[in-house]
Amino acid sequence: MSDTTTDDLAGSLLRLVAESTGFDASLAATLRLACETAGWEYGEAWIPAPETASDADSDRADDRLVAGPTHDPSGRFGAFTAVGESLAFDPDEGLVGRAWATGEPTWSRALEKGTFRRHEAAAAAGFDTAVAIPVVADRDTLAVLVFFATRNRTTDEAFVDAIASAVRVLGRVYVRRRATDVVADERASFDALVDAIPVGVFVVDADGTIERVNRQAADLLGVEPSSLVGASVLGDDWQPQSLDGGNGRLFEQAVETGEPVVDRRVVLPTDGGEVTVSASAAPLRDADGELVGVIATVVDAADRVEHERRLTESNRQLESFASVLSHDIRSPLAVAAGFLDLARETGDPTHFEKVERGHQRIEELVDTLLVLARSGELTGVMESVSVAAVAEAAWETVEHNGTRLVVTDAGELPADRVRLRQLFENLFRNAVEHGSTSHRSQARGDADEHGSTSSRTRADDAVEHGSTSHRSQARGDADDHDGEDVTVTVGPLDGESGFYVADNGVGIPAEERAEVLRPGHRSRGGGIGLGLSIVAAIAEGHGWQVGVTEPAAGGTRIEFRTTATD
Repeated sequence: MSDTTTDDLAGSLLRLVAESTGFDASLAATLRLACETAGWEYGEAWIPAPETASDADSDRADDRLVAGPTHDPSGRFGAFTAVGESLAFDPDEGLVGRAWATGEPTWSRALEKGTFRRHEAAAAAGFDTAVAIPVVADRDTLAVLVFFATRNRTTDEAFVDAIASAVRVLGRVYVRRRATDVVADERASFDALVDAIPVGVFVVDADGTIERVNRQAADLLGVEPSSLVGASVLGDDWQPQSLDGGNGRLFEQAVETGEPVVDRRVVLPTDGGEVTVSASAAPLRDADGELVGVIATVVDAADRVEHERRLTESNRQLESFASVLSHDIRSPLAVAAGFLDLARETGDPTHFEKVERGHQRIEELVDTLLVLARSGELTGVMESVSVAAVAEAAWETVEHNGTRLVVTDAGELPADRVRLRQLFENLFRNAVEHGSTSHRSQARGDADEHGSTSSRTRADDAVEHGSTSHRSQARGDADDHDGEDVTVTVGPLDGESGFYVADNGVGIPAEERAEVLRPGHRSRGGGIGLGLSIVAAIAEGHGWQVGVTEPAAGGTRIEFRTTATD
């Protein structure tokens, strides 16, 4: 190729990449443009094989290439295309595999049998020369482009350089767009949840800038939500006046103390006046415990009687929202974020499939929470479900860490399937993370968040996390059980309607058992348990009675009576 033609090709390819809307479409357009400009008669792309159920526990899908888009302007090479569609290449296998493994352009002439897997099909098509060019981003190969000619072509470094330069940009754009899409999906889910809460909600960053505000809050102030986003709550035009004594600057109080500020009557400026509201604010922290902002709710408080009613609902909604956000949604978000970081670092697109699985569970939870938030109910659609089937499904989304699940047929009962699964997930996660004494050093830091069905060796910790042995036995039990795996059992109640979930961890005194089910229960160590309060709320929404007992062999047994008793 001449320098002018090479420059034209490079420029056209870069414009194509900038305007591309999808990775496969960009590959197809690159094949077309390269063939038309440089006179190659056939082009094809090879991409990583999609992961299947059999590949989920192996790395097999990550290192195989399968056929992707092709370009056959003359329509003469359909038979050659069909042969390629039935193949998959391993690293270093054939021309495609060599370019994939080395990350470098590779030429092949005569397409001999020993070096080219499709030798017979190539000979039948009349191909003589081929060049394979990898699509590389951050030193990882995302795809391989191969161009064919029926005549012998000399090595054309200018052509290869032009294609390689453009597809490097294509690879970086692809990785960046996928990462951006993942972040956008997470933000959209969070925004939808905020909008569904039937009270005014503000989300403010650590610098005091309003990041999100729902329609209820904007309507209360008589403005559009867009006019509030980006405003600073520290500015002179945002001076809440407290009606309860002290100042009304809830944001600063939540940041300075690190504690929630609850039920403060303040006067906020509106468009042309002011409004009296009941406001609550709570700090938001990241996974490392660093403060990243404040979430606040506001309710019209002009009528104190109405105010009290709505405040109760507001606190309930805020508690439910904050609990699920920090407890149930954070785990799959953390997994997704980890694989997103890997994708950014390695450029390997298969990590996005793992991100997608985490988001599917988040989407199911968010969809359910949206319906419940809008209706004000604790449960959604009721249907007849198998207790054992839902328990086993929940077990699949919990890391087992050597823990064993034993499920006895507990029959069927009317329930909200998604919420019942959430109930089991919380109980199982608590048992796995905090039931084994071999994990107690970890549980000391983690269990504050979860409100576990088991406990650590210290008596205070046992009370905090929902376990059921006596304090005087806690240290001895730790010695007896150290290193042993936990067994979690699900089964029917004897002689009455209902089911139980039990583990053989260390428990708490009988007089403390009712406290662990209360929302916001604090241990003597100051930690707040969430897992069991979420379980109790789900049971309440179904009209079930919950009790915490101790099995004969020790540990924790949580019973759910599904028929009301006198």
